[in-house]
Formats: sequence, C-alpha cells, structure tokens
Amino acid sequence: MLWKTGLLLACGLTLGTAQARDYDITKAVTTKDGCIFYTYPEYQVTSASWEGKCTPGADLEGKGTLRYEARYMDEKEGFIGNRVTTDAGVFKAGRLEGAGSRSRDFFDKEGRKFKEIRHKGNFQAGWKKGLGESIKDHFDVKTGQVYMHVVDKGNYQEDNLYKEARRVVTSPSYRRFDKKILDAEFYPGGDIRSARVTFTKTVLGGDIVFEGVLFEGGYEDTITGFAGGYGEEEIEGILRRSAGNIKIVVKWADLNKGERFLNSFKLIRDNWRVECYEAKGFDKQMMQCGEVEMHVKQPEFDFTSRPWEGAIYRLFDLSHIDDARHPNPELQALVEDRLRAERAARQYAQEEAERNSSFSRDEFQSCVRMSRQVDQMARDLDAEEGRLDDAHSSMMTAKAMIEAAHANGLNISTAPFYDRQNSYNEMVDNYNRNLERAEAKKDQYNSRCGKKGTVPTAYVETYCLGVETHFCGRWQKD
Repeated sequence: MLWKTGLLLACGLTLGTAQARDYDITKAVTTKDGCIFYTYPEYQVTSASWEGKCTPGADLEGKGTLRYEARYMDEKEGFIGNRVTTDAGVFKAGRLEGAGSRSRDFFDKEGRKFKEIRHKGNFQAGWKKGLGESIKDHFDVKTGQVYMHVVDKGNYQEDNLYKEARRVVTSPSYRRFDKKILDAEFYPGGDIRSARVTFTKTVLGGDIVFEGVLFEGGYEDTITGFAGGYGEEEIEGILRRSAGNIKIVVKWADLNKGERFLNSFKLIRDNWRVECYEAKGFDKQMMQCGEVEMHVKQPEFDFTSRPWEGAIYRLFDLSHIDDARHPNPELQALVEDRLRAERAARQYAQEEAERNSSFSRDEFQSCVRMSRQVDQMARDLDAEEGRLDDAHSSMMTAKAMIEAAHANGLNISTAPFYDRQNSYNEMVDNYNRNLERAEAKKDQYNSRCGKKGTVPTAYVETYCLGVETHFCGRWQKD
C-alpha cells in the first residue's frame, strides 16, 4: 500500500484555530497581601508570599521574590502531590520577565520529595525563554538520596530546551563511567532530535564518544542507534585514551542502563580486534569477560576462549590495548603452537572452498546482514500499515462526530480532530520515508546478493547459525 500524503492532508475539515494549551500560565492567584500572580491551572495554591512592592488587587510588578505552595491536580487521578515554587527577578503583569531564577520542589502524595529543579536564565511571561541553565535532582523517596543529577545548559523555548544544548547526567548507578554528556539538538517541546553522546572516565581508561546518536521518544535514556545505522543492533564510537583513539563497537541497548554499560563490546585497531562478551569485572589493568575473541592480522592469529581452557583465557590485559601490533602477546605465546597445525589444515580447506565460492567471506557476511535488514524493514512496514489504518479510522471518526455536532448547533471543540490529523500526517510522512529506505535497501540487496552458485559450509555454519533470513535460507536448504 502506497500512502499519498497530499491526498490525506486534503481530507481535513476547514475548522477554527487550535484551542489554547491547557498548561498555559493563566490561573490568577492572590498572595497573602492581595497581589496577583499567575500559575498553571493544575495548581491549587495553598499559600503564597511576595517580597517586593505590592499593590493589593493588581498584578505583581517590579523586582521581588515570589514563593508559593500548591497542590498538583490531575483530571483523572486527582491529587498528585505538592509543588513548592520560588521565583526571583523582575515581574511584569504577574509573571516573571527577563533575567531571573526559579526553583521547584516536587513532593508525592505522602509528602516525600522526588525531584527538585533549580533554573537561572531568561524568562518571558513566566516561561523559561532564551539562554539558561537548569539543575535537576531526582530523589529516591524511600531513602531521600539523589539517584540522578542532570544539568541542562542552552537555549530554552516554553520551559524546554530547544535547538543546540548540552545535557550532563550523573548517577551513583554509573559504576563503569563517571557521567554522560549529550551535546544535542532538541525539538520544540524538549525531545532530543540527535546528539553526540560522551561517556567520561570509563573503565576502559578513557572517554567513549558516539556521534549522531538517535533516541526513541526523544529521551536521553532510550538510545536506538545512530544516523546511517538503520536496522543495526550495534553502534560505533571512539574510545579516547591518552595514547590515542581506538574504535569501539557496543550494543546500543546496553547504553540505556548504567549497569549494562560495556556489557559486551569490541575494541578495533588496524591490526587487531578484541571482542568481550558478558563483561564481569574491571580494574585498572584487567577486564574479565565471560568469553573473549581475539583476531590479529599480522602475524595472523585468532583465538576464542572456552570454559574448559580456564579463567586465565577469559582475562584481557588492558595495558596492551595501546599496542598497535598486538593486544595480548602473552596469550599468543601460550596458544600459538597448538593453533598452528589446526589453522593450517582449516586454512587449506577454507581456501579451496572459497576459491570455488560465489561470495567472499565479507560479501557473504554482508549479505546476511542486509537480508536481515530487508526482512525486518518489511515486517516493520506491515506493522506500520496496520497502525496507519487504525489512526485513519480514528481520525475520520472524530471528523464525523464533530461535523454531526456542528450540524446540530453544538459548539464542540475541534482540537481532538486536529490532534489526530497532525499525528496521522506525521505517521504517513514517516511511513513514506521508511518505505523509500526499504525499497532502496531491497534493490541494493538484490544487486549484491542475487548471485547463484556455491559457498563454503563454514560460511553458513558461522554466519547463518540461528539466523532466519531469506539469504541464509537459500544455502541452508541446499
């Protein structure tokens, strides 16, 4: 099914302007001295004091400090908790205007603090607007301890970071690195578009940097890959050590939880590659892995640890990762004699099979990856079409209900229809982009991987074990 964006947009109703946001700062409240200020409709202010010039019955004007406590109410859940706000600076028409500061403490129903925010910067009509810096602490309500500390610095729009800004996150749970820094671009509303993410002072003896990182839902703890890495489970970055940079590859899912950071990873230099699976321990000079794979080009050397070989073979000496020639010379000396004869026999059989193969090893492995991507894209598009059908049905239902109400003289809000229409059009645009990517990827796959012939059994056993793809199915059936 090919969705036509222009036609879908044309089916909308010609309705009035959007309704005012329900989170605008529009609720008038009076201080104990009779001065008026404005806050959110969800706030039920219980006390308010003002230090500054006050004219009873008039909006706050001029320099001063406003402090107020409020009950936060939700239409569905009712009382959520208390909020304590302190605004300092110049007020205009009852709202903070220009340079100033705002602090907010958040309490749950039981009166336990779970968050506090301290902001300095520029304000406009009570909103954070322009350059500013916010410090946010999240508390464990049971212990009262801070479990996450977030510092945001950059440009704000309507209380949220907008365009280019920096976010620094620290937490006691970050045991394998010191802090996470996001040099990000933010959408209006505060969602992250993309970012350069830096993990500082990692257990590998340096900072790790990932460029062009993408996020699910715009949240900094939902990394889903990087630009150009569609469909890949891994994300590439750079380990910056004092002796030089080393390429590092990790599973992006492991970057979303501090305790899984570097759970499995690859270190890659021009002459060697080391892969660590299920890392269990680190110290200043050694890392312990559930399994280690090591591949050296010159002199050629491959090694994979197994449980029966003993724990010594699952340790990797970090002091050698700056050596461009070999990452662990001691290990090579221990196993090279045993591996030489096995390698020679395997190499002869492998070369004979590869000479008659339709694909080189790299081509075969690349086709397995591409086939997996094409298959996944097709499944994703099928699921996305179903969601589009549901969204279209919901939008047209809202349209019919509004038109019926208007026909009967009812002044019903058009906001639900516009919300669904905007969401639906965004879904269509995203579907069309994904469809174009899928078709391009499929054409690329067919041109590279459609060759007939034979391949070594080792290719199939190595790269197709446990893999269900169209490409692997060709050779597994044979």
